[in-house]
Amino acid sequence: MVIIKYAASPKWIIAARGEYYNDKYGVIITSGTPNGFQTAGFSVNVDYVPIPNAVIRMELRSLNSKDDIFTKRSGVSNNNTFITSSIAVSF
Repeated sequence: MVIIKYAASPKWIIAARGEYYNDKYGVIITSGTPNGFQTAGFSVNVDYVPIPNAVIRMELRSLNSKDDIFTKRSGVSNNNTFITSSIAVSF
């Protein structure tokens, strides 16, 4: 995994992540495919910190696998791209 992070200001943070996961023999994740779970992915996120103990995040993430493991409306595919958002508060 590689993460690059840039704080544009104390309240705005931009980050990008690249990752590769290799579980060819299905020890941790069983996929039932010839190559096991071998997936590469990347993501880009923007964080907004309105107060010191809270973060609001928007993230675009894409995963690509050697085999068709992601279920979609049109069937099964070897890639999956999605946008997520979250709010985290610490006490």
